[in-house]
Amino acid sequence: MQHGFQPKTRAVMAPDILIMFTTVKKTTAVYAPTISHLGQNINLAMDVYEPEGDNLTARPVVIFAHGGSFIFGDKSNMQPWCELLAKKKDT
Repeated sequence: MQHGFQPKTRAVMAPDILIMFTTVKKTTAVYAPTISHLGQNINLAMDVYEPEGDNLTARPVVIFAHGGSFIFGDKSNMQPWCELLAKKKDT
C-alpha cells in the first residue's frame, strides 16, 4: 500500500557528490552591542558563509547557533559545517 511518500534518492548518495562549489566566502557581521557576563561591552557578531562564484540572487538560508549560553563556546566551532553547507548545491 502506497501512501504517496517518495524518498529522496540523493539523500543516500555520497556527500561529496552534492558539492557544487569549491570555495566559500565568509563575512563577519556585527548585529548588536551588548554587555558580557563580566560586565564588558562587546559586539555580538555572526559569520555568513556563501559559495564563491554563485550568481543566484536568492538561495535558502540555514542558521546554526552554537551552544554555551552566551558564556562558553565559540561560533568558529561551527565553521566546518557552515563551509560544507555553503558548498552544497541547495544551500
